[in-house]
Amino acid sequence: MRYPFSRIGVLAGIVIAAALMMFCPRPVHAIPAVGDPFPKITLPTSDAKADRNYLGIAGGKTFTIGDIAASVVVIEFFSMYCPHCQADAPTTVALFNSIQSDPRLSKRVRMIGIGVGNSAYEVGIFKKKYGIPFPLFEDGAYAAMSLLDIRFTPTYMTLSIDKGKATVVHTQVGRITDVKSFLAMLTSLR
Repeated sequence: MRYPFSRIGVLAGIVIAAALMMFCPRPVHAIPAVGDPFPKITLPTSDAKADRNYLGIAGGKTFTIGDIAASVVVIEFFSMYCPHCQADAPTTVALFNSIQSDPRLSKRVRMIGIGVGNSAYEVGIFKKKYGIPFPLFEDGAYAAMSLLDIRFTPTYMTLSIDKGKATVVHTQVGRITDVKSFLAMLTSLR
C-alpha cells in the first residue's frame, strides 16, 4: 500500500513547522496573570454624571483604570453580539446589586464593562436591553482586547488599585456561574 505522503515530505513539513514556530514573531502581549500590573488603558470619560460620580472620576476627556476611586475594580470584557455575554447579563446585574447592597464592598469595589469591537451605539443598546447599571465603555478598535490578549467574551478581570496603579488579582474567562463565590473572592481582597 502506498501512502499519499512520502517520508521526506512529512519530515520537510515538520522541519518547516518547527522553523515557523521558532522564528515567527510571537504575540507581544498576553493576558495578564495574577500579580501582574494591569496596563494603562485609556477610556473616554462618560457623559453621564451618575457614571462619573460612581467611578469618582473628575472632569476631563479620558481616564485610566487607576483613576477610579476604588480599591478594587471588576472589568467585564463583553460584546453585544456574544450570546454568552447576553446570557450572563442578568448574573452580572445580580453581582453588581449584591456588591452595592454589601456595606463591606459597596464603598471599595467598582464595576465597569468594556465592549470589545463595539461602538458607543452598540454599547448603549446592550446597556439598555439588559439593564446594566454600571458604566460601559466602547472598544470599537479592539485596542484593549489586543493589548490584553482577550480571546473570549465574557472575560472578567478583577484589579487591586493602589496609588493609581492597578494589579491583576483575579481573572475569569467565561460566564459567572456562582455569584456567591465571586462575592467571597471580592470580600477576601484587602
